[in-house]
Amino acid sequence: GAAYSENQDIRMPMQKLNDLCQISSQTQLLVERMLTAPSTADGGGYWSTDEFLPEARRRMRDRNGRLETCLDEMGIPHLTADAGMFVWMDMREFLPP
Repeated sequence: GAAYSENQDIRMPMQKLNDLCQISSQTQLLVERMLTAPSTADGGGYWSTDEFLPEARRRMRDRNGRLETCLDEMGIPHLTADAGMFVWMDMREFLPP
C-alpha cells in the first residue's frame, strides 16, 4: 500500500515504522529476477505473467469454488467473491443470543 500526508504528526511515525520494514537487497534482487525471468513458452514474454499468474488464478478460482460449495452445503449465506479469497459470510446464526 501507499500513504501520503503533509501532516508531520502523521509522516514522522510512518517514516520510523518504514525503517523497520525495509526489504533486504537480496530479497529485492530475487523478486526482480522472478518477475523478469523469461517464459518457458514460445511467446517471448515473462514467466511471471505468462505462467505463474494464470496458474495462480486457476488455483484461486478452484479454492474459491470449493469454499462456496462447502458454504452452500452448510446453508451459510455468503456473497460471491469478486477477487481473491475475500468472502463475506453471514455467521449470525452461530453467535450467542
